[in-house]
Amino acid sequence: MCGINGLIMPSSSRETLKMKLEQMNQLISHRGPDDDGFLIDDLNGITIGMAMRRLAIIDLLAGQQPQYNDDGSIAIVFNGEIFNYLSLKSTLENEGIVFKTNSDTEVILKLYECYGIKAFSMLDGMYAISIYDQAKQQLVLARDFFGEKPLYYSKQNQQFIWASELKSIVTILDQKPSLD
Repeated sequence: MCGINGLIMPSSSRETLKMKLEQMNQLISHRGPDDDGFLIDDLNGITIGMAMRRLAIIDLLAGQQPQYNDDGSIAIVFNGEIFNYLSLKSTLENEGIVFKTNSDTEVILKLYECYGIKAFSMLDGMYAISIYDQAKQQLVLARDFFGEKPLYYSKQNQQFIWASELKSIVTILDQKPSLD
């Protein structure tokens, strides 16, 4: 099932951000009991973090996340399944792209690296994706067209938070949101 979390906030200590991400991840541990992963980076006065819980289905040994491109400037955490990833991988290999894993996560990462956000239109599947592109200084969030894999977000008090489940967001807000 897997699950992703993330947070962007004004500069804070890496320990503070890691603690928040761990708290968010703990709340979705049922989504991925096999593995977890974290990314924390400081960029122009802000701190960004991404985290995930993994249920290992594809590439059990080398499918850990976050996954990084070859120079480490792009990272991805991903929840879902890409049904056409093998054909996409074959196409990229024919273009000279080399893969280190057999995971659909790496296929998404390489597609993004080659085609930018146009890569998402090539995907056939159900997914929620978080990509941190350090070189472009941007975060890209994407989900499948029908929303089969949930992706919630909140912008509040100079924080941008996203997660696969609302409880991960609510738990780290300064105050509980009112019902709408």
